[in-house]
Amino acid sequence: MILALTAAVVAACAPGASNTSNTTTLKGSHVKLITTWSGAELDSFKAVLQPFMDRTGVVVDIESTRDIDAILTTRVAAGDPPDLAAAPGPALLTRFANQGKVQDLSKWIDTGKLNSEYSKSWIDLGTSNGRLVQVFSWAAVKGFVWYNPKVWKDKGFTVPKTFDDLLKLQSQMSSTGVTPWCMAVESGAASG
Repeated sequence: MILALTAAVVAACAPGASNTSNTTTLKGSHVKLITTWSGAELDSFKAVLQPFMDRTGVVVDIESTRDIDAILTTRVAAGDPPDLAAAPGPALLTRFANQGKVQDLSKWIDTGKLNSEYSKSWIDLGTSNGRLVQVFSWAAVKGFVWYNPKVWKDKGFTVPKTFDDLLKLQSQMSSTGVTPWCMAVESGAASG
């Protein structure tokens, strides 16, 4: 079974976390974690993880891969998943949860504390079939769609309300000679 990494580690490390009985019974054990982080990002995560390992005696063995979806899917199918997964978004672990392959985190963390410190919308995002299966420790917006309202008004385009509407708008834009999409790519100091 897979546990959402952020839930197990963050709950155990949280100041004043009261549900530590499950982590202290793991003292001396090794926990396998898979993540996409590498380089400085992984170094920062290890620095955050160290107090958890010091406090509980649990050793976290970290495997980093940029192809986490394929690796996790293969390992889950083979019956050999890691103990924890730090997935970059909720879709993958939600899929596994819907297949009954993810543990209910409420037996591992203090849900009262979680409810007092997290917005209900974040808890709902991590809940599948009435079971808490993921907890998110941060979010980064990476998928904004920008448009110029003046150009859209001049062209008669309207903001789509559904994905199907977006696809129809894309076709409409293309048919009028307007390029519907462009991509912005970060380039360090050159990004401006």
